[in-house]
Parts: sequence; C-alpha cells; structure tokens
Amino acid sequence: MSTVAEIAGAIPKLSNQELREVERLVLQTYRERRVGIIFDDAYGIMTEDDLRAIQEDALRVIVGSEFEAHLPIHWLEKGAFNIQAVFPLVPPRFLQKLGVLTQEQLVEIETILRRWEGLR
Repeated sequence: MSTVAEIAGAIPKLSNQELREVERLVLQTYRERRVGIIFDDAYGIMTEDDLRAIQEDALRVIVGSEFEAHLPIHWLEKGAFNIQAVFPLVPPRFLQKLGVLTQEQLVEIETILRRWEGLR
C-alpha cells in the first residue's frame, strides 16, 4: 500500500487485532521520529496536531453562557465548569488534587448538565 487512500480503504477490513497492531506501528513511528510529540505514556501519545484540534474545539464553546456554572471556588478559574466542554479524562491525566466540591456545588453542576443535555 503506497497511498493514504489505499490505507484508508484497507482499514475497515482489518480485524481488531490487526487494527491494534497498526496503531502500535503508527505510535512507534511517531516515537522514532520524535517530532511533534507533547507527551507519551501507556495510553498513547498526544501530538501537536491533537493539541491544536482540542484548542479549536475549545474556541467553539460559548463562554459566559447559561451552561457555565459560576461557582466561587478559590482553587478554580472562572469558567472551569463549562458544561459545553464536558469530556472524559482517564485518571493518569490528573496531576494533583486541587480541592473538593460540596454537595451543593455538585448539584448545581448536575442541574446545568441536565439542561444542556435536554433532560430537564
């Protein structure tokens, strides 16, 4: 396979095991080139392109909207709870515990999240 189009056409035909092997080889190639890698761990790598995509997504979020929880918490910046930008994080990404939210604060965040998801 010599072109991206050929590779893209072959990917859907691969088994899960073959896909994992392809992913391993791609990650290995990135590591060998040592270009554009921001971090590398057991879960994979984060490249400069990945970071740019995340930043572009963040710019699409409407800051100051009804979906931003305004909680006066000294250890968080304003806008830290923007429900429009909710995404899962795996524990190894957490660097340190900043603090603990009260039950009332969690209820406020949950209320805004439910409104964003159209559940209330």
